[in-house]
Amino acid sequence: MFYHFIYPLSEYMSALNVFRYITVRSAFAAITAFVLTLVIGDFVIKKLKQMKVRQTIREDGPKKHRMKQGTPTMGGIMILFSFIVSIAMWGRFDNSYVWIVIVAAVLFAAIGFIDDYMKLKIGTRGMPAKVKLMLQFVFALVVIGIFIRFSGNEIPRITGINIPFIKDPFYLPMWVYVIFTAVVIAGWSNAVNLTDGLDGLATGLSLFVFVTLVIMAYIIGNV
Repeated sequence: MFYHFIYPLSEYMSALNVFRYITVRSAFAAITAFVLTLVIGDFVIKKLKQMKVRQTIREDGPKKHRMKQGTPTMGGIMILFSFIVSIAMWGRFDNSYVWIVIVAAVLFAAIGFIDDYMKLKIGTRGMPAKVKLMLQFVFALVVIGIFIRFSGNEIPRITGINIPFIKDPFYLPMWVYVIFTAVVIAGWSNAVNLTDGLDGLATGLSLFVFVTLVIMAYIIGNV
């Protein structure tokens, strides 16, 4: 949003020209998301406690995990809110990829919300693993479909994958590309979830995942 208001003013103030650089906007987006999380974090946690949205622990899990009993759950609401707001503030809405990322974030966040809701209302296991995995693949296919739809003339190029130490990309058949990409998206969505165990661990793990994705996205788009 700021890009569309501020960058046109660079004609009158050259310093504002920096907002055309994705690195600058990405830095501001990261700072915005971080500050927003700090600002709303205490309020959201207190609200979740008031609503008794608390963590339930499986009896067959590790004993040290039982210390999480009663910890507010659905903290992903803060991450999603900060993520969407920072994109809205610093993203370019004339770029279809921005919308694709927002759709993907909302869809996969919905899975997490339903899973946590079921844990609160039904039991500690939440959404069955098979159902969760199926939804992840279905939503991944939806995201891929939207991506292909907006790719237009870029379709032949997007099916290419780069193998380390090999100069030219290797182009996959479209059906192989769709399956491969769906597996990658579902895998990324589980990368933190399967490793997370105790309070605060998901935040640190997410940081490594997000930083890696940012670096990959920047290299692919600019190198």
